[in-house]
Amino acid sequence: MTASPTTPASPTILLSALSEREQAVLRLLAQGYANKEIAYELKLSKNVVEKILSNSSPYSVYPKIGVTNAKSAIAWYLKQAEDVQGVEMQTANRPETQRPSAITVNNAADSGATRGGGSWHLRKLQLNQGVLRWFLLILIGVAALGATLALILARLPGKNQSNMRGEIQMVGDEGRRIRVEANDRVLSADEIVPAYTPIRVAFQILNNGTGPITLRALTIGVRGPGVTCHDKNTARWSAPDVPFPAATNLTLQPGEKYEYRGIRAIYLPGIYFFEPVMQDTTGNWGGIPPFSCVSLTVVDSK
Repeated sequence: MTASPTTPASPTILLSALSEREQAVLRLLAQGYANKEIAYELKLSKNVVEKILSNSSPYSVYPKIGVTNAKSAIAWYLKQAEDVQGVEMQTANRPETQRPSAITVNNAADSGATRGGGSWHLRKLQLNQGVLRWFLLILIGVAALGATLALILARLPGKNQSNMRGEIQMVGDEGRRIRVEANDRVLSADEIVPAYTPIRVAFQILNNGTGPITLRALTIGVRGPGVTCHDKNTARWSAPDVPFPAATNLTLQPGEKYEYRGIRAIYLPGIYFFEPVMQDTTGNWGGIPPFSCVSLTVVDSK
């Protein structure tokens, strides 16, 4: 009696004697993958897969295992391996006319997927992982760019610039934050004082942050003559122009206040403005919120 053409011949070698590539090709073939899909999964060209699964190719695996077609190769593989890399295979007694069309994996959610569906889920998972990887890289890049910009802005010089981020503020009501005295009396805004008159200035600051803050210097900035409070945003000054004495290396704890007091005589006639300023630990000078200032007119004392 002639044997069925689909019945595999007796195996001439064991599965372990095949190369890793040949074993992988047979495994996917037994799982129901087409040649094109096998090439995709193993990152091979379709031509290479066809040579491995072709009777006419010198690289064919068929002569090695004693078969002549794909159906017999599947049956031979099922006899050789009961469980290959987590894939539950059918027994060798399964009729070869029924090509395997289902893949049962160790994930209950995928256990009922068809061959095409299983491949689709696998590719979808790979796609989602790739998208997630790019998304995380973009987030990291945006965060790094934001941190760099924040560092650059924190070091830019300017009247309102400091590294305090608003934790230091002046204390007092509008119009009374800066106390200016001369000749033993409190001066009002835009008052006239003679040249060489000692002018005393006082103000209070508060650390309203959640941690200690250290100031390299705290003092009164003065610009003039010929400059009023209305011009303070355009009239620049720097540390060497500050005539009042400075309180240095000042550390304030959260909620702690500090009162600055300084005295200076101005001898050149003209209009001046007085503004509290601070220098942070990076060397930047800046005003103190809410950026109050007082203008005075100095006249010739003769």
